[in-house]
Amino acid sequence: MSLWAIFWLGLLALSAVAFIGLLVGVGGGAVRELKETLQELRAGSEEATATAGNALETSGPDDSH
Repeated sequence: MSLWAIFWLGLLALSAVAFIGLLVGVGGGAVRELKETLQELRAGSEEATATAGNALETSGPDDSH
């Protein structure tokens, strides 16, 4: 194999490894961000449910009639 072929194949291999690394890095970051968002949504949903439950408990029956 000629020197140029070895050079270009090496460059191609390096580019492929860098691209795969980029995909793994971006994918891992996206998964982490989605997990954090899901936890925030769950916490907000639980807080809203607790607030609604407390409002129902404190209102009681309407005795104004």
